[in-house]
Amino acid sequence: MKSQKPVSAGVQLAKTNTLIQGLDEILDGGLPTGKTTLISGGPGCGKSVLGLEILYRNAIAGTKAIYLTFEEKAADIRRNALSLGWDLSVLEESGTLFIMDAGINPEAIVSGDFNLKGLRAIIEGKS
Repeated sequence: MKSQKPVSAGVQLAKTNTLIQGLDEILDGGLPTGKTTLISGGPGCGKSVLGLEILYRNAIAGTKAIYLTFEEKAADIRRNALSLGWDLSVLEESGTLFIMDAGINPEAIVSGDFNLKGLRAIIEGKS
């Protein structure tokens, strides 16, 4: 992801390009670099598609990307992406994109005795 520092009202904020045509211009250069960005909205408004498109476009550009899915199955993500013309399998085979079913069975969670060490280890192994 290419970073740049646009100047707006005298304040410099490093930005990371989304590589989505038009979005980076609206966002004055992209999303804030090194910051958490919350994408909010109701079901079906496109949050997951936006996130996947950012990862897809950056993976095409050579930046490694990881997509964790907690509700949809990875196979469904791949199939839906194909309907948008995005063949994720090529990027997955090259190791540039990793899609993981990270859903946790609610019955497996014991209050006070749950951690994400295993999930973190998988993610660190892919980065």
